[in-house]
Amino acid sequence: LKSITEVHPEAASSIELLQLDVSDDASVAAAAVLLRSKGVTLYALVNNAGVGLKTGPGSVEKLLNVNFYGAKRVSEAFLDLLKPGGRIVNVSSGAASMWLREGSPAQKALFSSADTTWEELNAA
Repeated sequence: LKSITEVHPEAASSIELLQLDVSDDASVAAAAVLLRSKGVTLYALVNNAGVGLKTGPGSVEKLLNVNFYGAKRVSEAFLDLLKPGGRIVNVSSGAASMWLREGSPAQKALFSSADTTWEELNAA
C-alpha cells in the first residue's frame, strides 16, 4: 500500500485493505457486509487467491474450494458493489494455462468460452 500511495498520493483515501478467507462463506459474506456498511463501491474486483496441488491432505478439495469456488464466492458476494462499467479480473497461475494448452479441443472450448455455464463447469 505504501508503494502505491507514494507514487499516487491522491489515491490514499480510495484504497482500503481488507483481509478475507475466500474458502469460507462467512468470511466472504462478512467482508462484503462491511464494505456495504461503509458505502464502498468498487471499480474493480481482482480474484488472485490460489493454492497449488500439494496443499496437503484433501488437497484437491482445498484447491477447488479456493481456486474455483473461491473466485465464484467472492464475485457473487461483491458483484453489487461494482460501479457501472466495473471489472472482475480473475488471475490464474501459469500452470492453469499450461494445463489448458495441452487439453482436448472440448476442454479448451469449455474453459475458454464466455457462454460456459456454472452448471457445465461443476459437471466437468
